[in-house]
Amino acid sequence: MSRPLTGRTRLADRPLPRVTVETGPTVPGWALRVALGAAAALLLAGAGARTEELSTLLVVPVSLALVTLLVVRPRPAVVGVVLVASGVLLLGSSLAPFDPWALVLAPLAYLVTRLAWWADHVTSSAHAERAALAAWWRRDAVVVAGTLGLGAIALVASGASVAVGVLVGGIALVLLASLVLQGQDGRV
Repeated sequence: MSRPLTGRTRLADRPLPRVTVETGPTVPGWALRVALGAAAALLLAGAGARTEELSTLLVVPVSLALVTLLVVRPRPAVVGVVLVASGVLLLGSSLAPFDPWALVLAPLAYLVTRLAWWADHVTSSAHAERAALAAWWRRDAVVVAGTLGLGAIALVASGASVAVGVLVGGIALVLLASLVLQGQDGRV
């Protein structure tokens, strides 16, 4: 038996508040995936171009499969596989263990990682606001510029011994890690 409430109004009888939301310019989710595919293909092509020991008949189909998988399922594990594959391709270089082009390709790998994060969080049919995409652009620009600068120095010094290249690469990795982790609070 239900009793009517006296002196109080029921929650269902109250009018809902009116909410107005405005968004800035947006980017469609499918465009993020297209950009991700292009950046990943460019990364693997750049790393594959440095490889002399692997056949093109092996590198191209594997790279296409990895790019397709990354575009369809942009998960962190798939991004890791693509980055490791590009590293393995660089190991086939005549300048291995340190190929100065690794520092030139590092910003591209960083871009692939960032695009994959966004593509994973924004579905193909959704939109992401440009302001949200550009929230960390200063930090990203510093990381990319620093790495490209060290890559340019490494390319100029590539006539030096491998020990010098490993030293420059180590310094680059320490600087890159400190720039990325500076200001992070542990959240992705």
